[in-house]
Amino acid sequence: MQKLICTYCDEVTTIAVDITTHLAATFTQVVDGDDPSDDKAITAMGILNTIETLLNVMEDHKEIMLQLEGIVLQVVRVILQQQVIDFYEEVLSLIFSMTCTHISPPLWQVFPMVYEMFSNDGFDYFLEMMPALHNYITVDPQTFLSNTVYIESIFNMCKKIISEESDGGEDAECHAMKLLEVIVIQYKGRIDQCIPSFVTLAMERLMRNIKTSELQQMCLQVIVGALYYDPTILLQTLEKVVVPTTGEPALLWFVKMWLQYTDCFLGLHDRKVCVLGLLALLELPNRPEAVSASAQHYLPALIMLFKGLQRVYDYRISVENEDSDDEDEDDDEFDEVLESDEDEIDEDGAEYMEKLEKSLEGKPEIDEDEAYEETALEGYNTTLDDEETTVDEYEQFKQVMQNLQVRDPEWYNALTNALTEEHRNDLQQVILYSDQRKLALESKRIERSGGYKFDSTAIPTSFHFGNS
Repeated sequence: MQKLICTYCDEVTTIAVDITTHLAATFTQVVDGDDPSDDKAITAMGILNTIETLLNVMEDHKEIMLQLEGIVLQVVRVILQQQVIDFYEEVLSLIFSMTCTHISPPLWQVFPMVYEMFSNDGFDYFLEMMPALHNYITVDPQTFLSNTVYIESIFNMCKKIISEESDGGEDAECHAMKLLEVIVIQYKGRIDQCIPSFVTLAMERLMRNIKTSELQQMCLQVIVGALYYDPTILLQTLEKVVVPTTGEPALLWFVKMWLQYTDCFLGLHDRKVCVLGLLALLELPNRPEAVSASAQHYLPALIMLFKGLQRVYDYRISVENEDSDDEDEDDDEFDEVLESDEDEIDEDGAEYMEKLEKSLEGKPEIDEDEAYEETALEGYNTTLDDEETTVDEYEQFKQVMQNLQVRDPEWYNALTNALTEEHRNDLQQVILYSDQRKLALESKRIERSGGYKFDSTAIPTSFHFGNS
């Protein structure tokens, strides 16, 4: 049935509602039947998988999806209300499929049912809940923030996963921390009252034994996200936290651990958050001694992060170029794939475009997964990951460094005086890459809207870091 639906999706469109109605009724009959055999479970599971296939095939047909939603919710309620644990994975997949683009009031009524499921006997299904919970957090922000029960429920679930009594394992704990970080980033400036609880939970987990660097990094990332959210709230929260093992101030302890594990921030999102957090730290107006004490370590950490970001961005560009080349067989030269087919680009603009496009040339070939370095949690997007986001970590780095050089030269010198010649050259490359990337992205955006002609913009070839 699933194969037929995928093969004849256009034909199925006209009868999708009838098929789903029949499947839902059959599922209810099977579940309510007295047959104790394994065939009952297999049949019911097959029905649920077929319903999910229908939802996926019909996702672009909004009117049909609205009709299917009401029918499928009957199945969802049967499983959750009767606590049919054998089908929890399937019902969570159905909820995810129905919440990807919009969340109707009836679907919001399912949220407390999911929470109740978790609280009763669904603790072991937290990983399967993650995609649906992420949708509830990000797809309908207005409703999510309209009732504090929603965010409190998410926090309570994460807290239970993180608790010492939990035996869910560090993978589940990583996912719990990721949910908290998504909320912090997604609702910057809108959930001040929640940040202290999130940070305290992350700090408490950091102070207990951790086996994997992944969990260490995700706990740190929640706190770094809070720093990006509002440095003042974070500092006030850390003042109330006690570090029993060392007795040192919580902020000092956190900064030292953060710098120690900076190389564990991988992928695009994690590195970007780490950069934005470090920049927020450098910009603190009333800088605590705990921050000043590590002055010589911040820029080397940022250099490492920017090198990783460039690898990811370059890899994405190379993939886009390959895709464009496959789509346009008439292109004579692959090196010109980023150029507009309709408008001429002046020589200066073309030069910078080609530099960016060829930035991977001369490097040894490496595995694609290694080049992209995508993390297991990268798919849980936030507003920072939108293609049209206005938050650019390269631009912010330039602005912060320029502002510090003018407004706080003493702190600027403390940050830059210990840099090696190699570090200074690396920082030059960060600035140059930033400008090249900005030019290419701007060209790409305007090209999509109908064409573009570059202005001759002079990009500086050198910057001064420090007194030398």
